[in-house]
This record gives sequence, C-alpha cells and structure tokens, in this order.
Amino acid sequence: MPCSHCGLSGHNIQTCRVEGAEESRQRRSQERDQREQARREVVERVQRAQRELQARDAHRAKKFPTLYVFNNNPYRISLYYCGAGGDETSYRYWTDIEEMGQIKINQDSPDSHLFFIPSSLCLVEGQMLGSGLRAPRFSVEEMNTLFVVTDVIFGRNNVRPKPNNEIYLLREFIVPKTPIEQWKECSLKSLFLLDQLITLGAKSNDNYEMILDLVQDIPVPQHEELDRENAGVPSAFTNITNQTHINEPA
Repeated sequence: MPCSHCGLSGHNIQTCRVEGAEESRQRRSQERDQREQARREVVERVQRAQRELQARDAHRAKKFPTLYVFNNNPYRISLYYCGAGGDETSYRYWTDIEEMGQIKINQDSPDSHLFFIPSSLCLVEGQMLGSGLRAPRFSVEEMNTLFVVTDVIFGRNNVRPKPNNEIYLLREFIVPKTPIEQWKECSLKSLFLLDQLITLGAKSNDNYEMILDLVQDIPVPQHEELDRENAGVPSAFTNITNQTHINEPA
C-alpha cells in the first residue's frame, strides 16, 4: 500500500522521510491520544454512573426493604394499600397473588398499610373477578367489613418487621359458591334423594307412584363427577383411599 502521507510505495507513514512526515506523525499520535482519552472518559462516566446507581439502590433497599409475600392458601388473594398515617380515606388495588403463589414487593414511597383479602370478595355488581370487574378501591368502612387474611405496615417505618422481610399468608376461607354452583348442588342432591326413595320402594305406595314415575323424565344437564362430590352425593371420588403399600400382609 502507498504511504498515507506522500503517496509513494515502499514505505508507510512511520518510516516516511518526505518533508512534513514528522509533523504528520505527531499530529496522528495526538489524535490517537485524544481518542483514547475520550474513550477512557466515557468508560469512567459509565462506571461512575453504575456505582452511583448501586449506591442509590443500596440506600433505597435499606430505607425501603423488599417484602416477600407467600400465599399458602388454596385461593387467590388481592392486595390493597393505603398511605399510613396520612389523609387517605380509601384502599387502592395493587396486585393479585395466585393460590399457592408468591410475589416480591418493592416500594419507594412512605409507609403504607397493606391489606390482603380473598379475591373472590373483591366483586363489582356481583360478578366474579375479571378484567374491569375488580373493585379498584375500598373505603375504610368497606375494608372493615371484608374478610382480611392479614395486614401489615410496610415502608421506612415498618413497625412489623419479619424475619428476612417475609410474610406467609395462611388462613382458612371458604370461597363463596356462584349461583350456578349453588343450583347444581341443590339439583343433584334433590335428584339423588328422589332416586333413593325409588330404591327404597316408595313406588309401591299408590300415593307416591304417580309422582315418582315422573323422576325419569327430569332432564339432567351435563355435569362433572366433581359437581356430584361438591353436592355431597355419591360420585367417582366417594370412598377413594390412597394405597401406600406400607405394612401390607405377606
């Protein structure tokens, strides 16, 4: 390749002896030094910004510790919060915790009062939870009427510290049945009792025969074995026992 300074072949800018070559070498060296200095400054700015961010995160973690919440219940739980000690008059919806699930809460605000409530109680116009149907907030008076799993003060003045900042939610709660589930239970149980009367020979009574003959004409909608189990009538799940093979006879 020809020399980048004089354009002649057989040498390069480092060995060029043409007039002005030394000045060109010095200028290029200075440009390299300036580029290297600029690169170092960029690296230093990035590293400094990372150190500052880490310091802020450490300070925030110390000021607002992360809270780990474990839902050890077979039902979903909704989390509502309210500013503690302020002028707040209602609790706002935050998030849900799936059954047997867990969440991590990071809070960068003053103290809050957290309430954990079975999600099935957070209804709007009697509808089950769903998109746009969850109550966005509850008043203080409404909150006092709900079934609360637990509550906690969370923030820089956390008055209920937990080991490792962990909260375990565990409280028995029977999820309210929907109207359809209630009708299934009523219908399946009533039909079972009528079948039992027939089995016991009630048809041999002239007064009952005409009525019980109509039982066979009752259309039974499609349903699952679990529906029968929940209704308290015999199903595929009745009297199921687990075989352990422990201490079996030889």
